Amino acid sequence: MSEQMTTSSFLVRIYRVAEDDPDRLVGQVELLDGNGTSLSFADATELTSILHASCMRNSGRFKKTRLPKRA
Repeated sequence: MSEQMTTSSFLVRIYRVAEDDPDRLVGQVELLDGNGTSLSFADATELTSILHASCMRNSGRFKKTRLPKRA
């Protein structure tokens, strides 16, 4: 069997972006991990931190998935 690197999946909802400062955005990240986890963010830095922390939480940087060999 071969291994394939897979990453975490997210649903990002952006509700508002400041016209004068695009780094100021408000929204919510839903982690598609089957637990229904949702986290709010108020700027681009918080969004980046949520995504980074969530990826690192899933078995280090990536999780490995074994795929069956193709015939």
